[in-house]
Amino acid sequence: MKVHYFYKRKWNRSWVSIELEAIMEEDSFSQARQVKQKSFTFLEQLRCHISKDMNKFHNSDFKIEFGKDSCHGHWAKSVPELYKHKTDMNSSLESFIPITRAQYERLRKLAFAVYEKNKCMDFDMVKEKQTYSITTIIE
Repeated sequence: MKVHYFYKRKWNRSWVSIELEAIMEEDSFSQARQVKQKSFTFLEQLRCHISKDMNKFHNSDFKIEFGKDSCHGHWAKSVPELYKHKTDMNSSLESFIPITRAQYERLRKLAFAVYEKNKCMDFDMVKEKQTYSITTIIE
């Protein structure tokens, strides 16, 4: 049993987004094909998306899914197939980068720190008085 760790970062001038995935590899046996193969189960998937310019636009999104003995798996049947799908630029618009467990845990800690700083809406930023009018025409 081995755990594979992956990282993806996307950004532009106004936002940054990171994704982390921890995938457990196990040996399995395909009854249908009568062959030994690998089975991959997601241990954790984390996504953190934060806007950078809080004065003009504020958007934060933090999602984490995790579970021991989860039934959420990856379709790959071998380690090379898993890495090809996760890291191949042709299979997705943005590919993941394989990382170590230490790097994964450091990035996860950073994502939680960013979330903690931006986790709730600051209602003082919202204008409570409407400065424009809306006209509805009923026919």
